[in-house]
Amino acid sequence: MRERVTWLDVAKGVGMLLVIVGHTVGGNIRGEMTRGIIYSFHMPLFFILGCITMRFSSTQEELLTRSLKQIKKIIIPTMFAYLFNVILSCIVFNEDAVSIAFFRDVIFMILFSSAGPLLYAGMQVPGCGVLWFMFVFVLGRIMMDILQLKIKDKWIQFIVVLLLCFSGMALGEKSWACLSMDVTLGTLPLFWFGYLWKDKLNNKFSLKILLISGLVFIVSLYFTFPNLEQRTYMEVGIRNYGVFPISYFSAVAGVVVLSEISMLISNNKIFTWPLQLIGKYSMYLFFIHFFDQYWEFVWRVEGRQFVTSIRRIIADLFVLILVVGVKKVKDNCIIKHRKLLF
Repeated sequence: MRERVTWLDVAKGVGMLLVIVGHTVGGNIRGEMTRGIIYSFHMPLFFILGCITMRFSSTQEELLTRSLKQIKKIIIPTMFAYLFNVILSCIVFNEDAVSIAFFRDVIFMILFSSAGPLLYAGMQVPGCGVLWFMFVFVLGRIMMDILQLKIKDKWIQFIVVLLLCFSGMALGEKSWACLSMDVTLGTLPLFWFGYLWKDKLNNKFSLKILLISGLVFIVSLYFTFPNLEQRTYMEVGIRNYGVFPISYFSAVAGVVVLSEISMLISNNKIFTWPLQLIGKYSMYLFFIHFFDQYWEFVWRVEGRQFVTSIRRIIADLFVLILVVGVKKVKDNCIIKHRKLLF
């Protein structure tokens, strides 16, 4: 097992907290400004870091093995989460699950895996919420693995990535691909940047890079988010790619800023260990966040969105602690059982 990189866990931990805040605030100037800044880079953060930490394949057989492993570990649990949420919502919210139309909507919701609702063949297909990210995350990593295996020249990779990106954007304008494949293509440059950045995994903090990337991020926001009342920034889940390619520069710059800050503070173990823990179990927290509508009565405070954000984070982290605790107990029981057997 590879040793975990502290700054990566810190960055993922901060990123997950920003995801929760971004999904909570909005509606007034302060809320929209906060949301816009977060949305400009929070999902690209995980696409990029996901390729930095990924082990890429060197053979066709290895590619197949790694791809199937990702599907087994992420895609299948995501589909189970979909179905469990449907059953749970029927029980909690007393939704009618008997009609054919209901089951049709569920099938199409899984088929398209879109963040928001969309119109298809005259039907209103409901969105699946935040779980769209899981499909794009896995499919993007698999596509990047195929690309690096087939094409070694970085410039040719760049051209192919751009062509695939444009095709994904064009497809998303006219139709929607299964499992948000058009979004995967549209965000492929972010995965490619993570692949390029992989060699700099053990880099140390650089004030110069922080200042340059911070300046790029601030300046690019002026073009991608000039009006606080208009959501013109990148929201890839609903196929809004912002002002291309400036929105991509903004996303990358925001990720670099957060990464540099994470490198800077990662030496302070007392301050960063909670963020490291959140980063280590970020996938768990993501699924917990998907289900936190069921304990909304605990964290929502009407008319106070920032207080609500803090309460939502605390509530989700409390559930995460419970889940991790149960996992630890289960793992210890398995280890003890194996020792007894041998």
